[in-house]
Amino acid sequence: MIWTRVLVLAMAMLAPALPAQCPVPEHIVAVSAAAEREISIATQNMWRFSSKEMSPVQSQQRIKAWSRHIQSVLRYPHVIALQEVDSLSLLEALAQRIVDDGGPAYQSLLVEGNDVSGIDVAVMYRSPMEVAQVKPFFSTQRDGSSWLFSRPPLQVEFSKPFPFALLALHLRSGHGLDDVHRGPRVRQKREAQARMVRGWAQARVAEGRPLMLIGDLNSAPGSDDYAVPLGILDQPPLWSVWQAVTQEQRFSYIYRCQPQAIDHILLSPKLRSRLVRAEVSRGNAGRYGLLNGSRGTAEVVSDHDALLVYLSY
Repeated sequence: MIWTRVLVLAMAMLAPALPAQCPVPEHIVAVSAAAEREISIATQNMWRFSSKEMSPVQSQQRIKAWSRHIQSVLRYPHVIALQEVDSLSLLEALAQRIVDDGGPAYQSLLVEGNDVSGIDVAVMYRSPMEVAQVKPFFSTQRDGSSWLFSRPPLQVEFSKPFPFALLALHLRSGHGLDDVHRGPRVRQKREAQARMVRGWAQARVAEGRPLMLIGDLNSAPGSDDYAVPLGILDQPPLWSVWQAVTQEQRFSYIYRCQPQAIDHILLSPKLRSRLVRAEVSRGNAGRYGLLNGSRGTAEVVSDHDALLVYLSY
């Protein structure tokens, strides 16, 4: 009996050290389709959607999986701001697959950046959207000896069904923030990126132009260093559509079992006046085992869920 009690006590002491199962959504949950006189706009990180990291067979499998995901989970958004895409040709292959699978015809926009891994910011759009202008921003800005934006923001000016501008973003990650040597440099670059985007956005909104900032900001609400870029950007007159989502659903990523809202859509007052609702897909975030096991060729296609906004016209 004594040895039994000792064993039970030892197991109880060790239990907290054992890895816990993350409470993540275990099934894919789709968003709703846009209603008549609505457009839906999504932000989606595509998780290393790169020809450099996929074999030709994996590339075709992932294109097939993304076509299925855009159809059955994202419900064919009218605009999709994408991160971690390495080439326009890969997006065009995806657009063709969507058509082959019975979906709408998407146009693809991508401007090559300076990321060493080759991943870029991109946008796909479909009817009734019409584009007036496409332009990369801050692509020549330097931060000492390196580029300030290795993945330059992509501005897309839409003329129909109503005029507005979208700035697609993928800000510097938080990797290295806790490193005693790299931390100050990482913090400086993340803050500089956010302040530059903020200044540009403020000037545009002051001119009365409808504007949307959208993408993976690699920053979540909080009081730590990781929250700084979002704190700079998520201020009036811009408004976060996460506020239109219930509190328990305000996450698009899961890091060490902690749900985080790191994918964002910020609206100017003129666009907010068109807001109908915001939704988030489920079933990607946190399911790393399935994602890495299938390399994104099966049901789980990314480590991020998608955030969508629905606007009236």
